[in-house]
Amino acid sequence: MGKTLLITGAGSGIGRATAVRAAEDGYDVVLVGRRKGPLNQTLALLKEGAHSVLPCDVADRHAFRLGLRQVLGEPGFCDSPLVAVFANAGIGGSNEYAEDAGEDRWNEILRVNVTGVYVTLNECKTISHVLWSGKDACRGNKQCLGAVWCAESIGLCDI
Repeated sequence: MGKTLLITGAGSGIGRATAVRAAEDGYDVVLVGRRKGPLNQTLALLKEGAHSVLPCDVADRHAFRLGLRQVLGEPGFCDSPLVAVFANAGIGGSNEYAEDAGEDRWNEILRVNVTGVYVTLNECKTISHVLWSGKDACRGNKQCLGAVWCAESIGLCDI
């Protein structure tokens, strides 16, 4: 019997590299991300398996729930249980406090980097293993890269 790993943020970077390695190690991979094009590029890099693409915004609870049910209900996944989740989706870049709220990215960063992880983990409650990306990154670290990054990283610690 196979095993399935769900990876958010699988369209690039660490998510893509994790998906490639997981497929090499025999996992069927569910690739989750906002943009279908990059997810399909990741899919093309994976060795054989019952891999699937789920384009959606992980911070959108309803869309993620529906997409997850569709993907896990696809033929080929019945014999390959979802055994782990890598809640890796996130956005970066600078956020300077702006007088004009339209230029401030605070809400966008927290929505994706904190709410997205919260939704992912709560919709996958039955998963036996959860792999974190930077969960404790700021705890005890006085040289954090920025207040936004620290706030969202610390926000994840108690989810």
